Amino acid sequence: MKDYVFLDIETSSLDTEECEILEIAFMITDQNFEIKECYQTLIRPENHLPFRITELTGIKQSMLNESPEFFEIADEIHRKINGKTIIGHNISFDQKVLKRYFSKLDLSYESEEICTLELAQKYYPKLPSHGLDNLCRYFHIPLKEHHRAMSDAKASFELFKVFSYLGSRSKEDMRLSKFDDVIEKTEKSPGVFIIKDNTNKVKFSKASDNLKRELVRYIKQYQSPDIGSIKTIKCNTLTEAFLVQSKFKNRPKWGIYSFKTKLGESFVKLGRFIAKKHYITTFTSKVEAEQSFRELKKEFQKREKPTGKDKASILKRNLIWEQILEKFRPNISNLMIQSLNPINDKYTGYIVYKDKQVSSFESSRPVLNNNDLLQLDLKFQPLHKRDQQAIFEALRQVRNQVQKTENVRKISQKLIENNYL
Repeated sequence: MKDYVFLDIETSSLDTEECEILEIAFMITDQNFEIKECYQTLIRPENHLPFRITELTGIKQSMLNESPEFFEIADEIHRKINGKTIIGHNISFDQKVLKRYFSKLDLSYESEEICTLELAQKYYPKLPSHGLDNLCRYFHIPLKEHHRAMSDAKASFELFKVFSYLGSRSKEDMRLSKFDDVIEKTEKSPGVFIIKDNTNKVKFSKASDNLKRELVRYIKQYQSPDIGSIKTIKCNTLTEAFLVQSKFKNRPKWGIYSFKTKLGESFVKLGRFIAKKHYITTFTSKVEAEQSFRELKKEFQKREKPTGKDKASILKRNLIWEQILEKFRPNISNLMIQSLNPINDKYTGYIVYKDKQVSSFESSRPVLNNNDLLQLDLKFQPLHKRDQQAIFEALRQVRNQVQKTENVRKISQKLIENNYL
């Protein structure tokens, strides 16, 4: 049985006839995916490295100056990979370049090839992108240094294990029928589901106002073999679901924040999460962050606004940004969030004081006015940033609900201060 070689090269351009190899890396495994050998090296090109390639890969000219030229290591690489099954993302590109290099040295290069890009298009034709980075996000595969050869080769290795598993399954298996009992017991109510892998590590969590619908959607899409278990938690409101989910979410990786130019004009920017910055909102997923950022910019672009650089025009544009951001990031100061319907004869919800403290409550009847509010046994606790963000996200979705799960209304700050603090 032929060994597998999970391979990637980094080049100076996308022209297979003209580009120069800058880096090559591969992992050799048997057909049970047991790793036999790993190999990686930078390669010194004949021409100076284009700056755009440094920006893309992080490879600098100084890193290549002391590296070997391809002819110095060609025999070793050829001996290791020739005649084996070469696997990678868009592997036909890598193969054409390698054949050109080997041909110049009179080395015959014959290998079968399997492309993880083609497998992704086969099994997941409706995905918006089949790029290696997008697939890694979709399957929760680590990709620490995209466009570095060993990192991309390892990602192809993990992807191919997923696709090999899919290829061995029947259509019935593809539905992940082992989770039918979980789906059957899940209700169409607000809640959270938590996906753990085979090592009991949380891989994914999701809050929804219809737990069953969202769980079925996820299971149909997520075909990876490493789903170890699924836990569902029923909640009374979408806000409660987001607060529960916040305990399982990873640390934010992306954030949208606002800043002002020297002229005092407001702008928003998407960037990697830095704890010290003041963010409008944060995300664990780059895809969700980019989508939300596009929505913000689209909303601003469609508004009628002055274009001048005078102070009055800048103030008007700033006001438009404030209106958009208020809609995007709801004001949660002095709010009561209450379940629309009783659960087990109890209405439940939260009272938020300013945006700094919160208290949950239960009531045998709906809280409709200040007198009802004064009957509640409220115990306020600090509202941490993580929970603050959870409430923001919940209320943004509540605004757009067709079938409401909770009522949200302003309450008197003084009433809280005079009676509970």
